[in-house]
Amino acid sequence: DSVRELYGFSFNFWTDGLTKATSSVLYALSWQAYAAAHGGDDAALDAPHTKSLRTSFEGLGITNALVISGVEVNENFAKAARNLPCIDVLPAQGLNVYDVLRRDTLVLTKAAVEQIHARLSAKEA
Repeated sequence: DSVRELYGFSFNFWTDGLTKATSSVLYALSWQAYAAAHGGDDAALDAPHTKSLRTSFEGLGITNALVISGVEVNENFAKAARNLPCIDVLPAQGLNVYDVLRRDTLVLTKAAVEQIHARLSAKEA
């Protein structure tokens, strides 16, 4: 109780953050499984149909998510997603802490993972 009184939060804050990060990785893997089953590994649609995107997300149990795409976000995917409440879509270079923490699920495409890895590897060098 003294930690909570002194700092205004408990150390469960860190555990909750770790749990959220772990579940985000699992959803990213689920997205990749979905994408592989549907003939691709990127967030792309042939037409901006919100209903089909909503059905896909519901099938994965995703209701509140940030989708990180590759270099560019597919225009049809972005149009369909903007009609869904609690779903945000960003290109890999737009990844930021605020948007990640604002959503329950982080969905990463294969291209996004590669770009983020390259960006973080460049900073280490």
